[in-house]
Amino acid sequence: GTGVSFSAGSMSKDVLVVVALSPDMPESRIARKRVEQKLAAVSDPVEFGPSATVFLRPVDIALAYDPAMLSIRGLKSKDLKVYYWNEVSNVWEALASTVDEAARLVRAQTTHFSIFQVMGSGGIGIHATGAYGFVDAYAFPNPARSVKSVTIRAQVGNADEVTVRIYDLS
Repeated sequence: GTGVSFSAGSMSKDVLVVVALSPDMPESRIARKRVEQKLAAVSDPVEFGPSATVFLRPVDIALAYDPAMLSIRGLKSKDLKVYYWNEVSNVWEALASTVDEAARLVRAQTTHFSIFQVMGSGGIGIHATGAYGFVDAYAFPNPARSVKSVTIRAQVGNADEVTVRIYDLS
């Protein structure tokens, strides 16, 4: 569902558009700034390019988000927004956004290309700025009641080895 829609007259010439996952390294400035700004991500960062492309009229972008991340992050879908990475001021900036829960998409309009990510302000998560620390970790479904399998996802930076210990309430 992630993509971009153009209206007539958005561009003055033809451009080859690229939409790709952006590397989210724990030591990167965009990851550090996300933590500093107390933003909780529920999607991967996506780069729309060519970078710095500016449009004559706003274009519509849609980014898919992981609904399992909402409870893990302590967020509600109504609080989600599309943020873009502002290269000039080195901050994440929110765009006016609408959430489509059925399609699991957050939509916004923009007049330029950048790196975009679905996030909420506040929330919870596991973050570390060190290159060898946890960037993110979660399990789903959560809570895991009457299920045969649970998926555990961890972004561990540059660590060579990770040990996971699972405990129940007893």
